Amino acid sequence: MPAGRRVEGTSGSGEACLDHIERVWTGVRPLSVRNRLTDAA
Repeated sequence: MPAGRRVEGTSGSGEACLDHIERVWTGVRPLSVRNRLTDAA
C-alpha cells in the first residue's frame, strides 16, 4: 500500500467498485486547492 493510502475494504465486481468510488470520492483536488477556490469565490 502506498504511503498516505489505506485499505478501505470494499470488494465486488468492477461495476460495484466503480459505483462505490463514485459515491465516496467527492473531490480529488487537494484540500489546499479546494480551500483556495472557495476563498476566491
